[in-house]
Amino acid sequence: MPSPFRALECYDLLCCVFDQLAATEHSWYDYDVSTNDAHCWSARRADSHHRRTLARCARVCKAFFTPAVSVLWRDIDNVAHLIPAIRASEPFTAQNRLISPSSSRSLEYARYVRAIHGSGSTLSSRAQPYSAELLREGMSPFPHLRHMRWVQLVPSGMELLQIISPSLRSLHIVFQRAPESHDKVTLGDVPSVCETFVRDLLTGIVTKAPHLRYLRVSTTGDIKESWLESAIGFRELQTADLLSRIHSEVTTLPLLRSLASMHSLQHLKIRLPSEMSSLDVPCNVFPSLQTLTLDAMFSRLHIIADFISTITSEQLHSLSIQNCECTTSAVGVGIRTICNVIRARFASSLCKLELSLRNVGPIRRSLATHRQSFIHTIEPLLDMHNLEDVRIAIMPEAVTVAASEHDLEKIAQAWPNATRVHLCYFPSSVSPSLQDVATFAQRCPGLTDLVLPGIDASGPSSGVTLSADRVGSHACPSGPTGSDTKSGAGPHGLRSLSLSDNGWNSKIPDPTRLAGFLDTLFPGVEWRCPPLASDQWRETIEEVVRLRIARLL
Repeated sequence: MPSPFRALECYDLLCCVFDQLAATEHSWYDYDVSTNDAHCWSARRADSHHRRTLARCARVCKAFFTPAVSVLWRDIDNVAHLIPAIRASEPFTAQNRLISPSSSRSLEYARYVRAIHGSGSTLSSRAQPYSAELLREGMSPFPHLRHMRWVQLVPSGMELLQIISPSLRSLHIVFQRAPESHDKVTLGDVPSVCETFVRDLLTGIVTKAPHLRYLRVSTTGDIKESWLESAIGFRELQTADLLSRIHSEVTTLPLLRSLASMHSLQHLKIRLPSEMSSLDVPCNVFPSLQTLTLDAMFSRLHIIADFISTITSEQLHSLSIQNCECTTSAVGVGIRTICNVIRARFASSLCKLELSLRNVGPIRRSLATHRQSFIHTIEPLLDMHNLEDVRIAIMPEAVTVAASEHDLEKIAQAWPNATRVHLCYFPSSVSPSLQDVATFAQRCPGLTDLVLPGIDASGPSSGVTLSADRVGSHACPSGPTGSDTKSGAGPHGLRSLSLSDNGWNSKIPDPTRLAGFLDTLFPGVEWRCPPLASDQWRETIEEVVRLRIARLL
Protein backbone atom coordinates (compact mmCIF):
# COMPACT_ATOMS: atom_id res chain seq x y z
CA MET A 1 0.00 0.00 0.00
CA PRO A 2 1.43 3.45 -0.89
CA SER A 3 2.67 5.43 2.07
CA PRO A 4 -0.12 8.09 1.95
CA PHE A 5 -2.70 5.33 2.56
CA ARG A 6 -0.90 3.46 5.35
CA ALA A 7 -2.78 5.53 7.90
CA LEU A 8 -5.95 3.72 6.81
CA GLU A 9 -4.48 0.48 8.21
CA CYS A 10 -4.72 1.92 11.73
CA TYR A 11 -7.81 0.46 13.41
CA ASP A 12 -8.16 3.29 15.95
CA LEU A 13 -7.95 5.92 13.22
CA LEU A 14 -10.61 4.20 11.16
CA CYS A 15 -12.87 4.00 14.22
CA CYS A 16 -12.49 7.75 14.72
CA VAL A 17 -13.41 8.35 11.08
CA PHE A 18 -16.49 6.11 11.13
CA ASP A 19 -17.59 7.51 14.50
CA GLN A 20 -18.49 10.70 12.66
CA LEU A 21 -21.38 8.76 11.12
CA ALA A 22 -22.66 7.38 14.43
CA ALA A 23 -25.98 8.48 15.93
CA THR A 24 -25.76 11.15 18.61
CA GLU A 25 -25.59 9.85 22.16
CA HIS A 26 -28.67 11.77 23.32
CA SER A 27 -30.91 10.86 20.37
CA TRP A 28 -31.77 7.36 21.57
CA TYR A 29 -34.78 8.52 23.61
CA ASP A 30 -36.09 11.06 21.09
CA TYR A 31 -37.97 8.50 19.04
CA ASP A 32 -41.22 9.19 20.86
CA VAL A 33 -44.15 10.67 18.99
CA SER A 34 -45.57 12.27 22.13
CA THR A 35 -42.41 14.26 22.88
CA ASN A 36 -40.49 15.16 19.74
CA ASP A 37 -42.03 13.77 16.60
CA ALA A 38 -40.57 16.36 14.17
CA HIS A 39 -37.02 15.91 15.43
CA CYS A 40 -37.53 12.16 15.50
CA TRP A 41 -38.37 12.09 11.78
CA SER A 42 -35.40 14.21 10.73
CA ALA A 43 -33.02 12.35 13.02
CA ARG A 44 -34.05 8.95 11.70
CA ARG A 45 -33.77 10.18 8.13
CA ALA A 46 -30.19 11.35 8.76
CA ASP A 47 -29.37 8.10 10.57
CA SER A 48 -30.65 6.09 7.62
CA HIS A 49 -28.28 7.93 5.27
CA HIS A 50 -25.34 7.41 7.65
CA ARG A 51 -26.10 3.71 7.94
CA ARG A 52 -26.09 3.23 4.20
CA THR A 53 -22.72 4.97 4.05
CA LEU A 54 -21.32 2.72 6.80
CA ALA A 55 -22.62 -0.39 5.03
CA ARG A 56 -20.85 0.65 1.84
CA CYS A 57 -17.62 1.31 3.75
CA ALA A 58 -17.77 -2.16 5.33
CA ARG A 59 -17.70 -3.68 1.82
CA VAL A 60 -14.63 -1.75 0.63
CA CYS A 61 -11.90 -3.91 2.16
CA LYS A 62 -11.08 -6.11 5.15
CA ALA A 63 -9.40 -3.20 6.96
CA PHE A 64 -12.63 -1.22 6.81
CA PHE A 65 -14.96 -4.07 7.70
CA THR A 66 -14.64 -4.40 11.48
CA PRO A 67 -14.52 -0.68 12.42
CA ALA A 68 -17.38 0.15 10.03
CA VAL A 69 -19.56 -2.73 11.21
CA SER A 70 -18.95 -1.89 14.86
CA VAL A 71 -20.39 1.59 14.29
CA LEU A 72 -23.12 0.35 11.95
CA TRP A 73 -24.52 -2.04 14.56
CA ARG A 74 -24.04 0.31 17.49
CA ASP A 75 -27.61 1.62 17.14
CA ILE A 76 -30.47 -0.57 15.91
CA ASP A 77 -34.22 -0.05 15.61
CA ASN A 78 -35.50 -3.42 16.76
CA VAL A 79 -34.39 -6.85 17.90
CA ALA A 80 -37.24 -8.89 16.42
CA HIS A 81 -35.23 -9.86 13.31
CA LEU A 82 -31.74 -10.05 14.80
CA ILE A 83 -32.32 -12.83 17.34
CA PRO A 84 -33.82 -15.25 14.76
CA ALA A 85 -30.80 -14.48 12.56
CA ILE A 86 -28.51 -15.43 15.43
CA ARG A 87 -30.38 -18.70 15.83
CA ALA A 88 -30.32 -19.50 12.10
CA SER A 89 -26.58 -18.91 11.74
CA GLU A 90 -25.45 -21.12 14.64
CA PRO A 91 -23.42 -24.23 13.66
CA PHE A 92 -24.58 -27.53 15.08
CA THR A 93 -22.98 -30.96 15.42
CA ALA A 94 -24.58 -34.25 14.45
CA GLN A 95 -25.92 -34.51 17.98
CA ASN A 96 -27.70 -31.15 17.39
CA ARG A 97 -25.60 -29.47 20.09
CA LEU A 98 -24.37 -25.91 19.95
CA ILE A 99 -20.63 -25.76 19.16
CA SER A 100 -19.57 -22.12 19.56
CA PRO A 101 -22.03 -19.25 19.88
CA SER A 102 -19.14 -16.77 19.67
CA SER A 103 -18.39 -17.94 16.15
CA SER A 104 -21.70 -16.70 14.85
CA ARG A 105 -21.44 -13.54 12.79
CA SER A 106 -24.92 -12.46 13.86
CA LEU A 107 -24.00 -12.88 17.50
CA GLU A 108 -20.88 -10.85 16.83
CA TYR A 109 -23.05 -8.08 15.40
CA ALA A 110 -25.27 -8.25 18.50
CA ARG A 111 -22.23 -7.63 20.69
CA TYR A 112 -21.67 -4.31 18.91
CA VAL A 113 -25.16 -3.07 19.86
CA ARG A 114 -25.12 -0.19 22.33
CA ALA A 115 -28.62 1.27 21.82
CA ILE A 116 -31.98 -0.11 20.71
CA HIS A 117 -34.04 2.82 19.44
CA GLY A 118 -37.12 1.00 18.21
CA SER A 119 -40.62 1.01 19.56
CA GLY A 120 -40.16 -2.50 20.88
CA SER A 121 -42.40 -5.50 20.45
CA THR A 122 -42.79 -8.99 21.72
CA LEU A 123 -40.31 -11.41 20.23
CA SER A 124 -41.49 -13.80 17.57
CA SER A 125 -42.16 -17.41 18.46
CA ARG A 126 -39.01 -18.29 16.53
CA ALA A 127 -36.86 -15.99 18.66
CA GLN A 128 -38.26 -16.75 22.10
CA PRO A 129 -36.78 -20.26 22.62
CA TYR A 130 -33.25 -19.19 21.73
CA SER A 131 -33.44 -16.05 23.83
CA ALA A 132 -34.60 -18.13 26.78
CA GLU A 133 -31.78 -20.64 26.15
CA LEU A 134 -29.16 -17.89 26.31
CA LEU A 135 -30.74 -16.62 29.51
CA ARG A 136 -30.53 -20.06 31.16
CA GLU A 137 -26.85 -20.29 30.20
CA GLY A 138 -26.11 -16.90 31.79
CA MET A 139 -25.57 -15.24 28.42
CA SER A 140 -27.13 -12.09 27.01
CA PRO A 141 -27.54 -11.50 23.26
CA PHE A 142 -26.54 -7.87 23.88
CA PRO A 143 -23.82 -7.87 26.57
CA HIS A 144 -22.83 -4.24 25.88
CA LEU A 145 -26.30 -2.72 25.57
CA ARG A 146 -26.45 0.71 27.24
CA HIS A 147 -29.61 2.47 25.99
CA MET A 148 -33.02 1.04 25.21
CA ARG A 149 -36.60 2.05 24.46
CA TRP A 150 -39.22 -0.66 24.77
CA VAL A 151 -43.01 -0.76 24.36
CA GLN A 152 -44.40 -3.33 26.78
CA LEU A 153 -47.88 -4.75 26.38
CA VAL A 154 -49.65 -5.54 29.66
CA PRO A 155 -50.01 -8.40 30.24
CA SER A 156 -47.59 -10.07 27.86
CA GLY A 157 -44.30 -11.94 27.85
CA MET A 158 -41.14 -11.17 29.81
CA GLU A 159 -38.86 -10.98 26.75
CA LEU A 160 -37.40 -7.69 27.98
CA LEU A 161 -35.69 -9.52 30.84
CA GLN A 162 -34.06 -11.82 28.28
CA ILE A 163 -32.56 -8.91 26.35
CA ILE A 164 -31.23 -6.45 28.92
CA SER A 165 -27.93 -7.00 30.69
CA PRO A 166 -26.04 -5.40 33.61
CA SER A 167 -24.44 -2.99 31.13
CA LEU A 168 -27.76 -1.17 30.63
CA ARG A 169 -27.62 2.46 31.79
CA SER A 170 -30.73 4.06 30.23
CA LEU A 171 -34.22 2.63 29.79
CA HIS A 172 -37.46 4.12 28.50
CA ILE A 173 -40.29 1.66 28.96
CA VAL A 174 -43.78 2.39 27.64
CA PHE A 175 -46.56 0.38 29.25
CA GLN A 176 -49.61 -0.19 27.09
CA ARG A 177 -52.66 -2.28 27.81
CA ALA A 178 -52.84 -5.26 25.48
CA PRO A 179 -55.79 -4.97 23.06
CA GLU A 180 -57.08 -8.42 23.91
CA SER A 181 -56.88 -7.89 27.68
CA HIS A 182 -59.94 -7.12 29.76
CA ASP A 183 -60.35 -5.66 33.20
CA LYS A 184 -60.23 -8.42 35.76
CA VAL A 185 -62.39 -8.28 38.84
CA THR A 186 -60.26 -8.36 41.97
CA LEU A 187 -61.34 -9.61 45.37
CA GLY A 188 -60.21 -7.57 48.37
CA ASP A 189 -56.48 -6.85 48.31
CA VAL A 190 -55.67 -9.53 45.73
CA PRO A 191 -53.79 -7.81 42.86
CA SER A 192 -55.01 -8.19 39.31
CA VAL A 193 -53.10 -10.06 36.62
CA CYS A 194 -51.99 -6.77 35.02
CA GLU A 195 -50.75 -5.32 38.30
CA THR A 196 -48.80 -8.48 39.13
CA PHE A 197 -47.23 -8.47 35.67
CA VAL A 198 -46.07 -4.82 35.89
CA ARG A 199 -44.67 -5.26 39.40
CA ASP A 200 -42.85 -8.49 38.51
CA LEU A 201 -41.38 -6.99 35.35
CA LEU A 202 -40.06 -3.91 37.15
CA THR A 203 -38.62 -6.10 39.90
CA GLY A 204 -36.88 -8.20 37.26
CA ILE A 205 -35.45 -5.08 35.59
CA VAL A 206 -34.01 -3.95 38.93
CA THR A 207 -32.30 -7.34 39.27
CA LYS A 208 -31.06 -7.55 35.67
CA ALA A 209 -29.89 -3.92 35.34
CA PRO A 210 -28.72 -2.83 38.80
CA HIS A 211 -26.54 -0.01 37.39
CA LEU A 212 -29.32 1.84 35.61
CA ARG A 213 -28.78 5.62 35.63
CA TYR A 214 -31.76 6.85 33.56
CA LEU A 215 -35.33 5.55 33.84
CA ARG A 216 -38.36 6.86 32.01
CA VAL A 217 -41.75 5.22 32.48
CA SER A 218 -44.69 6.14 30.27
CA THR A 219 -48.13 4.66 30.84
CA THR A 220 -51.69 4.79 29.66
CA GLY A 221 -54.62 5.49 31.94
CA ASP A 222 -55.18 1.74 32.37
CA ILE A 223 -51.86 1.35 34.22
CA LYS A 224 -52.28 2.44 37.83
CA GLU A 225 -49.68 4.64 39.48
CA SER A 226 -49.29 2.31 42.45
CA TRP A 227 -48.03 -0.47 40.16
CA LEU A 228 -44.81 1.45 39.51
CA GLU A 229 -43.56 1.31 43.09
CA SER A 230 -41.30 -1.63 42.21
CA ALA A 231 -39.11 0.78 40.23
CA ILE A 232 -37.56 2.25 43.38
CA GLY A 233 -34.84 -0.36 43.73
CA PHE A 234 -32.21 1.26 41.49
CA ARG A 235 -29.46 2.43 43.84
CA GLU A 236 -27.47 4.30 41.17
CA LEU A 237 -30.40 6.03 39.50
CA GLN A 238 -29.61 9.63 38.54
CA THR A 239 -32.61 10.54 36.35
CA ALA A 240 -36.21 9.47 36.92
CA ASP A 241 -38.86 10.59 34.43
CA LEU A 242 -42.30 9.51 35.61
CA LEU A 243 -44.12 12.41 33.96
CA SER A 244 -46.56 10.48 31.85
CA ARG A 245 -48.27 12.47 29.12
CA ILE A 246 -51.56 10.72 29.82
CA HIS A 247 -53.90 12.69 32.08
CA SER A 248 -53.70 10.43 35.09
CA GLU A 249 -51.78 10.43 38.33
CA VAL A 250 -48.46 8.60 38.18
CA THR A 251 -46.98 9.24 41.62
CA THR A 252 -48.01 7.77 44.95
CA LEU A 253 -46.67 8.62 48.38
CA PRO A 254 -44.72 5.33 48.81
CA LEU A 255 -43.01 5.95 45.46
CA LEU A 256 -42.41 9.60 46.29
CA ARG A 257 -40.89 8.77 49.68
CA SER A 258 -38.51 6.26 48.12
CA LEU A 259 -37.40 8.74 45.47
CA ALA A 260 -36.89 11.43 48.12
CA SER A 261 -34.42 9.24 50.02
CA MET A 262 -32.22 8.42 47.00
CA HIS A 263 -28.84 10.15 47.35
CA SER A 264 -27.90 9.55 43.70
CA LEU A 265 -31.03 11.12 42.18
CA GLN A 266 -30.19 14.36 40.33
CA HIS A 267 -33.00 14.85 37.80
CA LEU A 268 -36.67 14.18 38.49
CA LYS A 269 -39.92 14.58 36.54
CA ILE A 270 -43.13 13.65 38.34
CA ARG A 271 -46.80 14.50 38.59
CA LEU A 272 -47.81 15.52 42.10
CA PRO A 273 -50.74 13.70 43.71
CA SER A 274 -53.96 15.50 44.59
CA GLU A 275 -53.41 15.05 48.32
CA MET A 276 -50.11 14.67 50.09
CA SER A 277 -49.18 14.27 53.72
CA SER A 278 -45.67 14.49 55.11
CA LEU A 279 -43.06 12.56 53.16
CA ASP A 280 -41.78 11.21 56.48
CA VAL A 281 -38.27 10.57 55.19
CA PRO A 282 -35.77 9.97 58.02
CA CYS A 283 -32.85 11.47 56.07
CA ASN A 284 -32.46 14.50 53.82
CA VAL A 285 -35.21 14.90 51.22
CA PHE A 286 -33.83 14.89 47.65
CA PRO A 287 -30.32 15.78 48.85
CA SER A 288 -28.66 15.76 45.40
CA LEU A 289 -31.46 17.07 43.17
CA GLN A 290 -30.35 19.41 40.38
CA THR A 291 -33.39 19.66 38.09
CA LEU A 292 -37.05 19.18 39.01
CA THR A 293 -40.15 19.18 36.80
CA LEU A 294 -43.52 19.04 38.56
CA ASP A 295 -46.85 18.60 36.84
CA ALA A 296 -49.38 20.05 39.28
CA MET A 297 -52.47 19.17 37.28
CA PHE A 298 -54.00 17.39 40.27
CA SER A 299 -52.47 19.49 43.06
CA ARG A 300 -53.49 22.69 44.77
CA LEU A 301 -51.09 25.59 45.10
CA HIS A 302 -50.47 25.02 48.81
CA ILE A 303 -49.48 21.38 48.14
CA ILE A 304 -46.88 22.59 45.65
CA ALA A 305 -45.46 25.02 48.19
CA ASP A 306 -45.38 22.35 50.91
CA PHE A 307 -43.63 19.87 48.63
CA ILE A 308 -40.82 22.11 47.37
CA SER A 309 -40.24 23.41 50.91
CA THR A 310 -39.12 19.90 51.94
CA ILE A 311 -36.32 19.69 49.36
CA THR A 312 -32.92 20.00 51.01
CA SER A 313 -30.69 20.02 47.94
CA GLU A 314 -28.41 23.04 47.60
CA GLN A 315 -27.66 22.19 43.95
CA LEU A 316 -31.10 22.71 42.40
CA HIS A 317 -30.56 24.95 39.37
CA SER A 318 -33.72 24.21 37.34
CA LEU A 319 -37.32 24.16 38.60
CA SER A 320 -40.39 23.75 36.38
CA ILE A 321 -43.92 23.84 37.84
CA GLN A 322 -46.50 23.13 35.14
CA ASN A 323 -50.29 23.16 34.89
CA CYS A 324 -51.04 24.66 38.30
CA GLU A 325 -54.78 24.66 38.90
CA CYS A 326 -56.64 27.89 39.57
CA THR A 327 -59.76 26.72 41.36
CA THR A 328 -60.29 29.64 43.74
CA SER A 329 -60.08 33.41 43.66
CA ALA A 330 -56.98 33.37 45.92
CA VAL A 331 -54.65 32.74 43.01
CA GLY A 332 -52.31 35.65 43.71
CA VAL A 333 -51.79 34.60 47.34
CA GLY A 334 -51.00 31.02 46.34
CA ILE A 335 -48.51 32.06 43.66
CA ARG A 336 -46.78 34.47 46.02
CA THR A 337 -46.50 31.71 48.63
CA ILE A 338 -44.79 29.46 46.09
CA CYS A 339 -42.45 32.30 45.09
CA ASN A 340 -41.57 32.90 48.74
CA VAL A 341 -40.66 29.24 49.20
CA ILE A 342 -38.55 29.24 46.05
CA ARG A 343 -36.65 32.30 47.22
CA ALA A 344 -36.12 30.89 50.71
CA ARG A 345 -34.88 27.50 49.51
CA PHE A 346 -33.07 28.08 46.20
CA ALA A 347 -32.10 31.74 45.91
CA SER A 348 -28.39 30.98 45.63
CA SER A 349 -28.55 28.04 43.17
CA LEU A 350 -31.59 28.43 40.92
CA CYS A 351 -30.90 29.63 37.36
CA LYS A 352 -33.96 28.36 35.48
CA LEU A 353 -37.59 28.73 36.57
CA GLU A 354 -40.84 27.88 34.81
CA LEU A 355 -44.28 28.52 36.31
CA SER A 356 -47.51 27.94 34.39
CA LEU A 357 -51.13 28.20 35.52
CA ARG A 358 -54.32 27.00 33.93
CA ASN A 359 -57.99 27.23 34.80
CA VAL A 360 -59.95 24.28 36.15
CA GLY A 361 -63.51 24.61 37.34
CA PRO A 362 -66.20 27.27 36.95
CA ILE A 363 -64.51 30.50 38.05
CA ARG A 364 -66.23 33.75 37.16
CA ARG A 365 -64.02 36.27 35.40
CA SER A 366 -64.71 38.85 38.13
CA LEU A 367 -63.37 36.47 40.77
CA ALA A 368 -60.42 35.32 38.67
CA THR A 369 -58.90 38.77 38.27
CA HIS A 370 -55.66 39.43 40.13
CA ARG A 371 -56.38 41.82 42.94
CA GLN A 372 -52.62 42.11 43.47
CA SER A 373 -50.36 43.45 40.78
CA PHE A 374 -48.23 41.06 38.77
CA ILE A 375 -45.02 42.50 40.17
CA HIS A 376 -46.29 42.22 43.74
CA THR A 377 -47.21 38.58 43.14
CA ILE A 378 -43.77 37.56 41.85
CA GLU A 379 -41.86 40.03 44.04
CA PRO A 380 -39.92 37.29 45.90
CA LEU A 381 -38.46 36.15 42.57
CA LEU A 382 -37.11 39.64 41.90
CA ASP A 383 -34.62 39.10 44.72
CA MET A 384 -33.11 36.11 42.87
CA HIS A 385 -30.57 37.88 40.67
CA ASN A 386 -28.97 34.65 39.42
CA LEU A 387 -31.99 33.71 37.31
CA GLU A 388 -31.12 33.34 33.63
CA ASP A 389 -34.15 31.53 32.23
CA VAL A 390 -37.60 32.60 33.47
CA ARG A 391 -40.88 31.49 31.93
CA ILE A 392 -44.18 32.54 33.52
CA ALA A 393 -47.37 31.54 31.73
CA ILE A 394 -50.82 32.37 33.09
CA MET A 395 -53.54 31.24 30.72
CA PRO A 396 -56.08 33.98 29.88
CA GLU A 397 -58.98 31.73 30.88
CA ALA A 398 -57.35 31.22 34.29
CA VAL A 399 -56.82 34.77 35.50
CA THR A 400 -56.46 38.34 34.29
CA VAL A 401 -53.20 39.92 35.45
CA ALA A 402 -53.06 43.45 36.82
CA ALA A 403 -50.00 44.82 35.00
CA SER A 404 -48.34 48.24 35.10
CA GLU A 405 -46.23 50.17 32.64
CA HIS A 406 -43.07 49.74 34.72
CA ASP A 407 -43.20 45.94 35.08
CA LEU A 408 -40.57 45.25 32.44
CA GLU A 409 -38.17 47.77 33.91
CA LYS A 410 -38.37 46.18 37.36
CA ILE A 411 -37.91 42.70 35.90
CA ALA A 412 -34.87 43.84 33.92
CA GLN A 413 -33.32 45.33 37.05
CA ALA A 414 -33.88 42.07 38.93
CA TRP A 415 -32.57 39.67 36.25
CA PRO A 416 -29.69 41.40 34.41
CA ASN A 417 -28.16 38.03 33.42
CA ALA A 418 -31.33 36.74 31.77
CA THR A 419 -30.95 34.94 28.45
CA ARG A 420 -34.58 33.83 28.13
CA VAL A 421 -37.69 35.56 29.50
CA HIS A 422 -41.22 34.44 28.65
CA LEU A 423 -44.08 36.54 30.08
CA CYS A 424 -47.33 35.00 28.89
CA TYR A 425 -50.43 36.46 30.53
CA PHE A 426 -53.45 38.63 29.78
CA PRO A 427 -52.82 42.15 31.18
CA SER A 428 -55.85 43.90 32.59
CA SER A 429 -54.60 47.35 31.59
CA VAL A 430 -51.54 48.29 29.55
CA SER A 431 -49.11 46.25 27.49
CA PRO A 432 -45.37 47.06 27.42
CA SER A 433 -44.57 50.19 25.45
CA LEU A 434 -41.72 50.63 22.99
CA GLN A 435 -39.75 52.45 25.68
CA ASP A 436 -40.25 49.49 28.04
CA VAL A 437 -39.02 47.04 25.42
CA ALA A 438 -35.91 49.10 24.67
CA THR A 439 -35.12 49.53 28.37
CA PHE A 440 -35.57 45.82 29.01
CA ALA A 441 -33.25 44.89 26.15
CA GLN A 442 -30.60 47.34 27.32
CA ARG A 443 -30.56 46.13 30.90
CA CYS A 444 -30.38 42.50 29.73
CA PRO A 445 -27.62 42.52 27.08
CA GLY A 446 -27.36 38.71 26.99
CA LEU A 447 -31.05 38.19 26.22
CA THR A 448 -31.65 35.87 23.26
CA ASP A 449 -35.29 34.78 23.66
CA LEU A 450 -38.13 37.10 24.67
CA VAL A 451 -41.90 36.57 24.81
CA LEU A 452 -44.01 39.60 25.78
CA PRO A 453 -47.68 39.56 26.86
CA GLY A 454 -48.35 42.17 24.17
CA ILE A 455 -47.04 45.49 22.93
CA ASP A 456 -48.29 49.07 22.91
CA ALA A 457 -46.88 50.76 19.81
CA SER A 458 -49.18 53.78 19.98
CA GLY A 459 -46.54 55.97 21.64
CA PRO A 460 -43.63 57.71 19.90
CA SER A 461 -40.58 55.64 18.97
CA SER A 462 -38.16 58.40 18.05
CA GLY A 463 -34.86 57.89 19.85
CA VAL A 464 -35.88 54.63 21.50
CA THR A 465 -32.90 52.45 20.55
CA LEU A 466 -29.63 51.11 21.88
CA SER A 467 -26.17 52.59 21.69
CA ALA A 468 -22.98 50.57 21.64
CA ASP A 469 -21.49 52.20 24.70
CA ARG A 470 -24.63 51.50 26.73
CA VAL A 471 -25.15 47.81 26.01
CA GLY A 472 -24.16 46.01 29.17
CA SER A 473 -24.40 49.11 31.35
CA HIS A 474 -27.55 49.75 33.29
CA ALA A 475 -28.24 53.14 31.80
CA CYS A 476 -31.66 53.77 30.36
CA PRO A 477 -32.07 54.35 26.65
CA SER A 478 -33.14 57.64 25.18
CA GLY A 479 -36.76 58.42 25.86
CA PRO A 480 -39.44 58.87 23.26
CA THR A 481 -38.81 62.63 23.19
CA GLY A 482 -35.04 62.40 23.52
CA SER A 483 -32.39 62.83 20.88
CA ASP A 484 -31.33 60.15 18.44
CA THR A 485 -28.70 57.69 19.54
CA LYS A 486 -25.07 58.27 18.89
CA SER A 487 -23.38 56.94 15.82
CA GLY A 488 -21.79 53.53 16.16
CA ALA A 489 -24.84 51.86 17.69
CA GLY A 490 -24.27 48.21 18.54
CA PRO A 491 -26.98 45.64 17.69
CA HIS A 492 -28.64 43.60 20.40
CA GLY A 493 -28.14 39.82 20.28
CA LEU A 494 -31.83 38.89 20.61
CA ARG A 495 -32.67 35.94 18.36
CA SER A 496 -36.35 35.30 19.09
CA LEU A 497 -39.19 37.73 19.84
CA SER A 498 -42.90 36.95 19.99
CA LEU A 499 -46.15 38.13 21.58
CA SER A 500 -48.18 35.73 23.67
CA ASP A 501 -51.39 37.41 22.51
CA ASN A 502 -50.32 37.13 18.84
CA GLY A 503 -51.09 40.82 18.52
CA TRP A 504 -54.82 40.58 19.17
CA ASN A 505 -54.79 42.67 22.36
CA SER A 506 -51.79 44.79 21.39
CA LYS A 507 -52.01 48.36 20.12
CA ILE A 508 -50.37 48.50 16.68
CA PRO A 509 -51.79 51.51 14.82
CA ASP A 510 -48.91 51.64 12.32
CA PRO A 511 -47.28 48.24 11.51
CA THR A 512 -44.68 49.89 9.27
CA ARG A 513 -43.43 52.17 12.04
CA LEU A 514 -43.31 49.28 14.55
CA ALA A 515 -41.41 47.16 12.01
CA GLY A 516 -38.78 49.86 11.60
CA PHE A 517 -38.38 50.12 15.36
CA LEU A 518 -37.99 46.36 15.86
CA ASP A 519 -35.62 45.95 12.92
CA THR A 520 -33.37 48.73 14.23
CA LEU A 521 -33.44 47.53 17.82
CA PHE A 522 -33.17 43.77 17.16
CA PRO A 523 -31.53 43.17 13.76
CA GLY A 524 -30.64 39.55 14.56
CA VAL A 525 -34.13 38.22 15.35
CA GLU A 526 -35.29 35.24 13.29
CA TRP A 527 -38.85 36.32 12.60
CA ARG A 528 -41.66 33.78 12.31
CA CYS A 529 -45.31 34.67 11.86
CA PRO A 530 -47.64 32.57 14.05
CA PRO A 531 -50.61 31.03 12.21
CA LEU A 532 -53.22 32.81 14.38
CA ALA A 533 -51.60 36.26 14.42
CA SER A 534 -53.66 39.41 14.10
CA ASP A 535 -53.53 41.32 10.83
CA GLN A 536 -51.48 44.15 12.37
CA TRP A 537 -48.87 41.81 13.87
CA ARG A 538 -48.66 39.80 10.65
CA GLU A 539 -48.11 42.99 8.65
CA THR A 540 -45.42 44.04 11.12
CA ILE A 541 -43.49 40.79 10.73
CA GLU A 542 -43.80 40.86 6.95
CA GLU A 543 -42.48 44.42 6.86
CA VAL A 544 -39.54 43.52 9.13
CA VAL A 545 -38.66 40.66 6.80
CA ARG A 546 -38.78 43.03 3.81
CA LEU A 547 -36.49 45.45 5.61
CA ARG A 548 -34.10 42.60 6.40
CA ILE A 549 -33.98 41.49 2.77
CA ALA A 550 -33.44 45.05 1.56
CA ARG A 551 -30.57 45.51 4.01
CA LEU A 552 -28.90 42.31 2.86
CA LEU A 553 -29.19 43.29 -0.78
